[in-house]
Amino acid sequence: MVLTYVFRPEEEEFPPYFDQALIAKLSAEFTIPVTENTSRAEGAFRLADMEYERARQIDAQQDTPGRIEDFTLIKARH
Repeated sequence: MVLTYVFRPEEEEFPPYFDQALIAKLSAEFTIPVTENTSRAEGAFRLADMEYERARQIDAQQDTPGRIEDFTLIKARH
């Protein structure tokens, strides 16, 4: 069975770091068609990659880390 689920959240629900990463990526994608300048495009893609990594780090910090349930070294101490 294959299930495809499409969810369209409101723009207001996107966190600011997602907006910045998306803006940087779209800017990079349109740099060559608009300016025909490859060096400018390379810089835009580097910036987009940095924004994406920044967004991933911020998003990862908002989740609580998983708890270690079964760890043999802890059992050995009891």
